Amino acid sequence: MQKGFNRKWIWGITAGELLVWIGFSSLFLLFYFFIIIYSSVGNAAFKAAFIQAVAIELILGYSIRIGIIAGFWWMFFRKLKARPVSSTIWLHLFTVAVYLLVGGLVPYKILEAGGMDMKTGRSLLWLDVALPYMFYVIQFSGFYAYFFWQQSQLQLKKEKELLSLAYQTEVEALKAQIQPHFLFNTLNSISATVKPEQELTRELIAKLADTFRYALRSTKEDLVPLSDELEFIETYLALEKERFTHRLEVEIIVEETIADILIPPMLLQPLVENAIKHGIGPSRNGGKIKVECREQNRFVTVQVSDSGLGYNGELSDLGSGAGIGLKNTMLRLDKLYYQKMQICRNEPSGLIFSFKIPIQYHASKNGTDYR
Repeated sequence: MQKGFNRKWIWGITAGELLVWIGFSSLFLLFYFFIIIYSSVGNAAFKAAFIQAVAIELILGYSIRIGIIAGFWWMFFRKLKARPVSSTIWLHLFTVAVYLLVGGLVPYKILEAGGMDMKTGRSLLWLDVALPYMFYVIQFSGFYAYFFWQQSQLQLKKEKELLSLAYQTEVEALKAQIQPHFLFNTLNSISATVKPEQELTRELIAKLADTFRYALRSTKEDLVPLSDELEFIETYLALEKERFTHRLEVEIIVEETIADILIPPMLLQPLVENAIKHGIGPSRNGGKIKVECREQNRFVTVQVSDSGLGYNGELSDLGSGAGIGLKNTMLRLDKLYYQKMQICRNEPSGLIFSFKIPIQYHASKNGTDYR
């Protein structure tokens, strides 16, 4: 739990950020007050009454303007956060007009209804338009500067995490490449000793060798065709089907138009393995694993579902368990594509894992590169 100045309040604002904003607003309020008093004219009795009226107006107007600024901040930096600043900056022409009109007119009307004359002894253009406008510009300039600084810090953090992940991947790749041919040669030797009447065993050994080759390939390549990934998944599930026999059903659906798109290797395997280990395996009746890949709005949507036992706990806890397969897949999606894994319950039982990634092709494909 975050404590002190870093504790998150409403809309994700920390206590420290809130105090800075209140402090700045209070300083500007005092500055505004002294400017008004300095620019006022009249005798001592008039000034005393005027100061009292101004103090009441500023407290009332300050409260209203704080609420207006907070609402506009939420609109620009929460509701419209995903849009480019260039497409929302023109909205300030409208919001600043609302800020000046409501923040200045409402306090006037309330105090004039109470019998106070708010127009005498002050420059309306300078004090009621120029200074509040300056306050608005300074505040939102600070908001944008802080927003861009936060974005740059977030980007630096992601880059550091990606470098760390790349380093770990490189280390794991080096480990995986230690005498890989020894493993394949050993499998070939075992396959050669299998008797002709045990042809099924020979085929299973060949499939196992294929899965190892693809796993080794995944340590050398950043992207592979979707068709290759699905072929590996099909081989992997064929091995599992020999173990579960009739208890495991498999269905793979992929649109032909996206068979050649590029995806990170071994992206689907942890999801399929998780479905078998925690869904199909513990179920007495087994179940079905379904893998679907479809094109949707220049994205590839991938869905891995099972009809196994499912999960009784909170779905949000699935990515924070002790297992590394699902956790690493979610991390890869976030770091590579800024995409989140969606997890929901299947009907009548089981789980559904789904995500989407942008479509990418080889630069040489049809002379077009969609990356």
